[in-house]
Amino acid sequence: MAISFLENPDMRNDPPKPLLEHLLALGDMLIFAAVSWVVCAIVAGVSTPMIMQWLKSPAGDDGRLLQGLDLTSGVSAIISIAGWGGTALAFPFLVYALLRFIFPALTNREKFLILLILIVGTSFFLGGVAVAYAKTLPLVVSAFQTINSWGGFDMEILRIENYISIVLKTII
Repeated sequence: MAISFLENPDMRNDPPKPLLEHLLALGDMLIFAAVSWVVCAIVAGVSTPMIMQWLKSPAGDDGRLLQGLDLTSGVSAIISIAGWGGTALAFPFLVYALLRFIFPALTNREKFLILLILIVGTSFFLGGVAVAYAKTLPLVVSAFQTINSWGGFDMEILRIENYISIVLKTII
């Protein structure tokens, strides 16, 4: 005897919970997500020197082209890298927290489809980041330098904050 989807949905899902338990689970999820992001942002912030070397390489910078021109340049760069890097590193934890909250209400087929979409989507995203960094970013930097040179704006010094912003936007 086949069970219809409309007959008894509780046979497919975890048993229903009272509203207060759902709110407590939501609070736990939000706290876990926030703590995960803070920890990942700290890790990215502490790793700023290594990340900066990685970000500078598409410009072919030997240490003279990209410079901080303000007293707060270094702090701005660290905050930007910590924010974006923390978000990128924390994304798997954020997805885990969200799935832990919504999975009890889903059927096994829905759970499988969501996991499949996440795996395929993550693979495409990481592939896109790799292509953007290896192929697109050098072209973007070269195009900007060519346009600036054509317009008579020879750039001997670039502000590090602007460069980081362009690099991160291109990669993401």
